[in-house]
Amino acid sequence: MDEEQRKGKKGFEKFYMKSSLKGIRIGLALGTLLFMLFGLVDKAMVQWVIRYLFICPVMLVTFGLSYARFFLRFAQVIMSVAYVIVSVCLIFMIKYTEVANEARETYAIGLTLCIIGTSAVRMRRNWVLGSSIIILAVFAWAIDNHHDLFIHFPIFASAVVVTVLSISSTERILKDNYKTFILLNEESNNLKSVKEELESSDELKGKMLSIIAHDLRGPTNSMSAILQLLNSNKISQSEFDEHSKKIQNQIQGNQILLENLLRWSLLKMDNKINITEVDIHDLIEECVELVRGSALLKGNEVLNRIDSMVISTDPDILKLVIRNLLSNAVKFTEKGSIICTNKISDSRLTIYIKDTGIGMTKERADQLFNWKRRISTAGTKQETGSGFGLLISQEFLEMLGAKMEIKTALGQGTTIEVILRQ
Repeated sequence: MDEEQRKGKKGFEKFYMKSSLKGIRIGLALGTLLFMLFGLVDKAMVQWVIRYLFICPVMLVTFGLSYARFFLRFAQVIMSVAYVIVSVCLIFMIKYTEVANEARETYAIGLTLCIIGTSAVRMRRNWVLGSSIIILAVFAWAIDNHHDLFIHFPIFASAVVVTVLSISSTERILKDNYKTFILLNEESNNLKSVKEELESSDELKGKMLSIIAHDLRGPTNSMSAILQLLNSNKISQSEFDEHSKKIQNQIQGNQILLENLLRWSLLKMDNKINITEVDIHDLIEECVELVRGSALLKGNEVLNRIDSMVISTDPDILKLVIRNLLSNAVKFTEKGSIICTNKISDSRLTIYIKDTGIGMTKERADQLFNWKRRISTAGTKQETGSGFGLLISQEFLEMLGAKMEIKTALGQGTTIEVILRQ
């Protein structure tokens, strides 16, 4: 039997019992009550002791176990043990009752009902058959009256046959129900998955519209207004020159944002990454060269101290992440340094991007990766941003099986760790 078949069998066992837990409990409670009530009428000492010291306690314990977590897993064993104990007790009640006593026939009827009742408490066919053979063998051994054996043994054996046939029919019906249940459950999971994808798609659209509406429109409108003022001679060239640096920062910020949005949206649509071998030193150097100009304007030094080594990754995704991190470091650092280093441990490559900038509080750092609380802080030269770069960088790294950690303190700079599989 393969693993899938074993899982299917275990699943059906739980379904078989779980579908009738209420009935099992009612049956056990009703049986216990009847045994106690008949015990008030029949006060024969041996039968009274067997009834109240063995039968009723066993049924009550079984009833209690039906509420335990492990019951569905071991239900057949528990029910079979209880069935054998109660039945053997009834056999000895028959044995120690005088032949002429009417109670003897009542106990025999009780044993017959006990056999038939196994179908009501959802015992499986093979468990009933095996347990019943033990019970019939005990009856044949315990009862030395040939007349009783001749009369009762065929009745008990017939009850076993009828019960096994009844249970077989019930099992077939429940197996069909179980197959339908599995199909419906799978369909439900598929619908849930589709719903989640649609919700994710709607959320993606909402995020992009929010970013485009606010982060792109605002700076664009600002630049347009300044140019209109210049063209209409409402501001002088010297006044325009004062605003030109702000315009340059806004244009640079918008370029980074547009590139992030484009790459992010493409990855979201395709959900594909292209893993190739790349020298991590050369990759970082490309990113450093792209930000070095803006860093020099702020008096910053950007150093690449990454060891030369070949790793397997998606270079385009990793470049985008590193550029975002370096741009952020430059944005919040003035007349300082941004240093890229690395460390290898436990088959993992960690890239450190450390700046000597203004840093941030722990509360602020905890909000950086929260889409709903996306925030942007102006840089040391009032550079604008979208708060989007770190968010998508985190998503990109997750696609690569990597992660990002931030260590920072207000006024003490920031160190970002990018942990990659080597």
